[in-house]
Amino acid sequence: MKVELILRNTAFSTLVTLFSMFALSVIGFIFHIPVNIIYPIISFALGILVLFFNFRKSENFKQEFLISLFTYCSIFIISTLLGAKFYDSSWDGREYHCAAIILLKKGWNPIYDEIYNFASNIYSTKAYGLHWVENYPKFVEIIQANIFTIFKNIEVSKMTNFVFAFILLLYSYYVLSKSYFKEINHFSKFFISLVLILNPVYIAQFSTFYIDSYVYICFMLILFSIIDIETNEKFDYIPWTIFVINAISIVNVKLGGLLYLLVTTLIYFVYLKMLKQKQKILFLTKSVIIVLVALIISGINPYFTNISQDRHPLYPLAGENKKDIMTPNSPKEFVGSNYLKNLFVSTFSRVDNLVYESEGKTRLKTPFTVHRSEIRHLMASDTRICGFGVIWSGIVILSLILACFIRYNNSAEKNLFLLIFAILISLTLTNPYSWWARYATHLWTIPIFICIPILVKNKLIKTQQIVAFIILVLMLANSIIQITQSLKQERHFRKYTNNYINALKSENKPIKIFGIFDYSLCEKLKNKNVKFEFVSENYYEQNKSDFTKIPIAINFMYWDRLEK
Repeated sequence: MKVELILRNTAFSTLVTLFSMFALSVIGFIFHIPVNIIYPIISFALGILVLFFNFRKSENFKQEFLISLFTYCSIFIISTLLGAKFYDSSWDGREYHCAAIILLKKGWNPIYDEIYNFASNIYSTKAYGLHWVENYPKFVEIIQANIFTIFKNIEVSKMTNFVFAFILLLYSYYVLSKSYFKEINHFSKFFISLVLILNPVYIAQFSTFYIDSYVYICFMLILFSIIDIETNEKFDYIPWTIFVINAISIVNVKLGGLLYLLVTTLIYFVYLKMLKQKQKILFLTKSVIIVLVALIISGINPYFTNISQDRHPLYPLAGENKKDIMTPNSPKEFVGSNYLKNLFVSTFSRVDNLVYESEGKTRLKTPFTVHRSEIRHLMASDTRICGFGVIWSGIVILSLILACFIRYNNSAEKNLFLLIFAILISLTLTNPYSWWARYATHLWTIPIFICIPILVKNKLIKTQQIVAFIILVLMLANSIIQITQSLKQERHFRKYTNNYINALKSENKPIKIFGIFDYSLCEKLKNKNVKFEFVSENYYEQNKSDFTKIPIAINFMYWDRLEK
């Protein structure tokens, strides 16, 4: 029984399941069919069918298929339970990511429906931040809307945060079991895969509807699919399919995903050209064509809908009346400063969440030191300064020293790692916002890819291998610190929200709402059978003294507790 093959096929089938929900929904939008429960049913069936197809010629078909099927189902069950457990406490997550999910589930068609009219018909109030919902890509939100059609609990929708993490965990372990990597023992391979997924950005966002970690996971799947292709002796359709699926996905997750795709594809093409790999160049060309066609179709909203409204295709981030989201979100000292200098300062400073209006400034610190003031900033979903954690600067220094000792067994191995580092470094140099961890999630993997060739047996002295393992242990410890703070923040928010809603429910009086942006809270009220209704701006102005402001930790709205 080939355990690694079971992991690969399970990861692939799980990926196909999620991507199918997105693809079916996009096709449905074109033909005026909204998100519905049929899509996830078809997608789950397709995932199992793909699993069956990949094992059909195996000598141990029954055993391997059943184990994979069990793993496949377990991933979704565990992820569903985890998604339901956590409440999104982030501003952006509830303001527009969650709003997109709910509106899509309720029938909004992003190609044809005017979002403000649709939202007003659903909630009888003007929602805050819907321009982001309308004009941003919605790959993740569309899949989560499919999940929401199955469950009444909106928080369950974020189960995709965990499903995608499982996919990367399984697939990276499989790739590390091939070719040059075979010499790495099983514990080390699992440890590397675990550290890979425990990116502090992912940890900060796993309980939220933020989408930066999806850019990271899609990019990692693209990168590992390339490694998979390069370590195959003969053609295998699965890594090429994984490449195509994630190339389409990463651009539809976020506008910044386009940079990841362009840089990676261009460098890989040059790499194949230099090595005169004609067959792979042909496959890559075909893959790029498929991706381009798929992006034209899947990008109808927002790119072509923007054009149809005489706006820049990348509006609201470009064109007339564009919105500058970076200046107010950047420390004042970073605005207009060299971005590589900003990256250096951010990396070697205390963890902080400074914005343009903040009074404080970045503070450089000695690597491996931890200050009490840093810990509370780890609770944020979008930490700006040193967003990779409290001991990240020390990890960077150790990794750069270790990089000087990398040696390779042969030219093929050397070429592969040079390709990987060329992609990672180029992404860093071409990204003007690489100082902000959530916009440069790939930086987390540079120390990991420095350690991997060091850990291959029979190549280097034990001292270097020990240092490599120490770096990975430090990265895990850094992530554990992040986990404790993220869980603390989520636990506090969940408890506070439930207590507040239960207090409202115990009064047994109708609640009136004005000026809502947090649709997820409306869904929670419905689930707990709390009666409420929306009121007009005129009603609010005439009865303002009767409204009670909910703490901003829960929402930014006003309630009327008066009986009708």
